[in-house]
Amino acid sequence: MFIEGEHLAELKYLTFDPQDPETEKGTNSSVSLTAASVTFHYLEQPLHDIYVLFMKLAKLKGLYDTATEAAVQRASEIERMAFSVSVETPIVIFPSNPSSSCDSLIMRLGGITASNAYRDGIPRTEASLRGMQLVSTIFYEGRPSTLKMIDDIAIVTEIVQSGGPSSTPRPDTEVKLMY
Repeated sequence: MFIEGEHLAELKYLTFDPQDPETEKGTNSSVSLTAASVTFHYLEQPLHDIYVLFMKLAKLKGLYDTATEAAVQRASEIERMAFSVSVETPIVIFPSNPSSSCDSLIMRLGGITASNAYRDGIPRTEASLRGMQLVSTIFYEGRPSTLKMIDDIAIVTEIVQSGGPSSTPRPDTEVKLMY
């Protein structure tokens, strides 16, 4: 198992002074999450070791509970929050028999992004799932043969919530889906 990128995760939370003219227009706080992809080579013993590690991390629940309580106390003060989330999903590699064969099946589950902005007082949210792949590599007489079963699928959405009265007839929520 190893991390693709510099950090496993980076989380930022910012609050803005509504009186400051430099403040992001229409927001009084912002949250940003960026997570890197983790590559797993599926082998039974290392998977057990990872499970034991996650059980130890679960003991950090007290820290999580404290952070949750602080967030709940601040939630009533939040009117409009900008957010940006970028998560690279795991890459899973299944070797058929790692001790005697180089054959493998590689699953790249893609990257998930979501963000919002307030343009002209209208909230807009964009979300995407990009880069999904499923690749099989089989070695025959020492030479690799690669088959891309799924290659770089991308799904992108844009959500516009106009809401309220308008001079032109528009739906309250518009969702655009692009492949």
